Amino acid sequence: MNCAGVTIGANLVDTDDAVWNQHMDVNLRGPFMGCRASIDLMKREEAPGSIVNISSAFGIRVTPGFAAYSISKAALNALTRVLALECAAQKLPIRVNSVIPGGTETEMFEEELRRTGMERDKAYALFAGIHPLGRIGKPEEVAAAALWLASDESAFTTGLELTVDGGSTIRA
Repeated sequence: MNCAGVTIGANLVDTDDAVWNQHMDVNLRGPFMGCRASIDLMKREEAPGSIVNISSAFGIRVTPGFAAYSISKAALNALTRVLALECAAQKLPIRVNSVIPGGTETEMFEEELRRTGMERDKAYALFAGIHPLGRIGKPEEVAAAALWLASDESAFTTGLELTVDGGSTIRA
């Protein structure tokens, strides 16, 4: 499972090279390298496997002010689909899927609040308003989706982008 991530909010034109590179390195290059190493190992062991990438609703519904983050997560979604098709085309018993959380109570979310100085209650209310279910997600809900994708219960599932986002990616 690839679940490392970084987010530093900024508009695209205000994103400096270091911040851009950090997003691409952590949110895209890291999962790419993890997937490549995992697939290589699974091929050598001739063992079926499941790779689960943790992406973001911001990779589907890009968000102003989070340019590098949104772009890196959209690219991770594409990486997931490409690898799913490549493994299938090579007849490898390796499934590649992603979980796409919406706003979730994580340390990364809290760190962004500290970095921006946004009041916690206001931020939670703002993000709850983005989700049609009216709240922020819990890490356990994201973990349950990842566990299902990693399990044999999803043995006929590959290339899926499983949203665990309180409906935020379908909101008009």
